[in-house]
This record gives sequence, C-alpha cells and structure tokens, in this order.
Amino acid sequence: MISQPVKIGDDTAVVIPSVILAQLGIREGDTLEIALNKDKMEIKKMVLKTSAPTYSEDIEEN
Repeated sequence: MISQPVKIGDDTAVVIPSVILAQLGIREGDTLEIALNKDKMEIKKMVLKTSAPTYSEDIEEN
C-alpha cells in the first residue's frame, strides 16, 4: 500500500514499498510522477516514464 502524502517543508513525500515498485516494473532510472490533490492530500494521478528501451515490430502484410 502507498502511504498517504506527507508534507516535508515545501516538498511532499509518498512512500512506495519496493514490492509495489517491482510489480509495476519500475527500475532504476525510471521516473514516477505523482499528481496530488493538495486540498485533501490525495494522489490524483501517477505517470511512469521508463528508461528501458521500447520494443516494436513492423509487420508486413502480403
């Protein structure tokens, strides 16, 4: 479970256990952006930006 956002000075921190990060496929070098609802201190949106190479395959139709 992700912790509730906590204010630390001007920053806001959220604790995410490594088990969850591993299940989401988040690796070293990846970025996880979290948008917060400041009024309620709730997570509104999370976006993963991965540094892993993407795989794509071109398929030719005959």
